[in-house]
Amino acid sequence: MGSTMTDVDALVRRLASAGPRGFRDYPGEEQAWRGRLALMAVCAGASPAYAWAIALAPDVGGSDVEGQRAVADVSDDDLAEALLREGVRIDDLLPYLG
Repeated sequence: MGSTMTDVDALVRRLASAGPRGFRDYPGEEQAWRGRLALMAVCAGASPAYAWAIALAPDVGGSDVEGQRAVADVSDDDLAEALLREGVRIDDLLPYLG
């Protein structure tokens, strides 16, 4: 994740303002990779609730490192294309407030 603002950054900011409380409580850098992980999970067919469960799971045995690596391996351009291709609507991830 470079210093250039992307469409995915805007989506993550939207998730940070209206997503689940646990997500909103993370610092910005952690929101960046966890938000992308949630978006990637939805693109892979996970329900919004399951995508949040994946993205907000506590670190167990280095799982945070694995999640960060998974996110780092996918460019924002590729993620944006996948979101469009799969018809993911950001609003579908927002009702899961808790």
